[in-house]
Amino acid sequence: MIRPGTLFFDLHIHASQVAQEGLLALGVLRGDPAEGAASPTEQRHGRPRRRARGQAGGHHAGDDGRHGAGHGRRRVGAPAVQGYLKKNMIVTVEPGVYFCREYIEGYFLSNPRHARFINKAVLEKYYRVGGVRIEDDILVTDDGYENLSTGAPKGEELLRVINGKA
Repeated sequence: MIRPGTLFFDLHIHASQVAQEGLLALGVLRGDPAEGAASPTEQRHGRPRRRARGQAGGHHAGDDGRHGAGHGRRRVGAPAVQGYLKKNMIVTVEPGVYFCREYIEGYFLSNPRHARFINKAVLEKYYRVGGVRIEDDILVTDDGYENLSTGAPKGEELLRVINGKA
C-alpha cells in the first residue's frame, strides 16, 4: 500500500479499518460495520472523513511533519493535507487505539447511533489499558517502502524495556 502515488489519507483509512477489525475481534465493537455507524470513517460531501479514532494513522516527517507537508494545520482528510506519496518521502505509520472513558462515554455511548455497536461490558475491561500507539518511520522507495524502525523494540520486548527488565 505504501508506494509512490498512494494518497496519504488512504493510509489513515486503512489503519482505521484494521483497528476496527481488531476491536471487533476483541468484542469491544459488535454488529456489522457495513452499517456505517461503527465504521471509523463516514462519507461527508462524497469524501471519507475520520471518525471513532481520536488520532490520525500517521504524519509526514521533517521540519513541518505534523502539518502535512507544510500546508498549515488542518484536519486529517482535508484536501490540502492529503497529498500523494512520492519517492524519498518519510512518513510515520502510527495507528493508535485509545480507551478514554470521558471521550467514549461523552461522544459514543451517549449517542444511540454509536452506542449500539459498543459492548460496554467488554469495553470496561480496556479502560485501564488506556491505549496503545506504535510508530514506524517509513521511507517511500521507487516501488514500495523501507521500514526505518525495524530495530526498535516492540510488543513483549518493549514491555520488558519499559519495566526495566531488558
